[in-house]
Amino acid sequence: MSPTVTRLILASSKKPIISVSKTYMTRIEGENSRLRHYLARLHRKTFCYSKSV
Repeated sequence: MSPTVTRLILASSKKPIISVSKTYMTRIEGENSRLRHYLARLHRKTFCYSKSV
């Protein structure tokens, strides 16, 4: 969807479309952070990985 359409949908509704708790979002962001860190370690140019991978 374009940003304009999204703005119109949000402006037309009085309540949020999706309600997500702060603790749930914190958990998801933590999992995303760990996944990004793990993938960055595997994406290095050399094939030398630490034993903890």
